[in-house]
Amino acid sequence: MTVGARFWGVTLLCRSIVRTREIYESGLGLRATLVGHGFAEYDGQNGAKLVLKEVSSEAALSTGYAPLLNFNVADFDTSLYRLLELGATLDGPVKFPAFGKVALVRTPDGHMVGLTETLMEQDAP
Repeated sequence: MTVGARFWGVTLLCRSIVRTREIYESGLGLRATLVGHGFAEYDGQNGAKLVLKEVSSEAALSTGYAPLLNFNVADFDTSLYRLLELGATLDGPVKFPAFGKVALVRTPDGHMVGLTETLMEQDAP
């Protein structure tokens, strides 16, 4: 069975969301489409997003956690188990926010991959 994933964006971790937004907005001319406490999101021309997320942990800022490649998947469980079978490791627990399921895995090469399955309206409680 082929599991299709749609690449939707890259998350860059930063020390100061204010300074980093200045680089991308004033320096590169990007416009934030969503801004919250400690994060900003930008739409790319090809539909992919750039997400900036402020973190305080030096471990999170190391090259081991950034960039983070994000994928929407239709079948979260199948996708996650397949990645684990191929040698990826779960980095923290699977989370169940109101919109669906999310997980972060580290590939055998050290790349960080975020998986998201969004609930359809008919699936929502």
